[in-house]
Amino acid sequence: WAVQLGSFADKDNAERLAADLRDKGYAAFLSQLETDKGTLHRVRIGPQKDGDAAEAMAARLLKVDIKGQVVPHP
Repeated sequence: WAVQLGSFADKDNAERLAADLRDKGYAAFLSQLETDKGTLHRVRIGPQKDGDAAEAMAARLLKVDIKGQVVPHP
C-alpha cells in the first residue's frame, strides 16, 4: 500500500514533487504507468505495511494540507 500524491506526464514535475516531499521527511518515490497516451509518472509515499497504515499516513499528510489517495502497491 502507498499514498499517491500526483500523476504527471512530465517526469521533471514528478521529480520536483518527490524531492520536495523527501525534503520534508517523507519516503517519496516514483512509479510509472504506461498508457495509450504515454508514460505517467506517479508520486507516492510508502510503501506502507497495510491499508490501515496507508490510511494513517494519508491522514497525517492531510493535516499538513497534502492530499493523497491510498492505492495498492506495487
